[in-house]
Amino acid sequence: DTINFAGSSDQTGVSYSWSIDFIHDNHFHPTLKSQQQGGNFKIDTTGHGYGGKTGYQFTLTVTNNNGLSSTSISSIYPDKVNLTVDVSPISLRESSSAIIDGIVVSTWPIVLDTVKGFQHSIVMEAKICSSTGSVYLLQAWSDGIKSSPRTIIGGTSSNITASYAVNGESCL
Repeated sequence: DTINFAGSSDQTGVSYSWSIDFIHDNHFHPTLKSQQQGGNFKIDTTGHGYGGKTGYQFTLTVTNNNGLSSTSISSIYPDKVNLTVDVSPISLRESSSAIIDGIVVSTWPIVLDTVKGFQHSIVMEAKICSSTGSVYLLQAWSDGIKSSPRTIIGGTSSNITASYAVNGESCL
């Protein structure tokens, strides 16, 4: 999505100063500075995730020719969904992990608190040695995709499962 922003004043010859910050829980990440009356910016669909309390804070300061200024702050918050990633059979939960957006995660099921349209990279192990010593091979995802790594995009709250099958080998 692209967010458009604009300010106005009933005086002429004023200067505008915009600061747009990404809100993440109890801290901010500077996103954009502008000295224009308005503009737009595209919300990232990859990179820093939207887990927790996230949004954007728009701060506009308008200063007149005499140096007097007024500041206005507005915040917007995205539509969010939960994406749940799991592994099947569930007995593999104790011996498997996933790499999601570059971070190793091994607590199942994995629930991603994300914004609609955000792209997540998921890498599952092609081969898992179970706690019983059996070798399992990645077969496919519950949506039919057979590859890992893969990308999933938040659209609606949904579940996706990596399905494995035992291949008859032993890893003990």
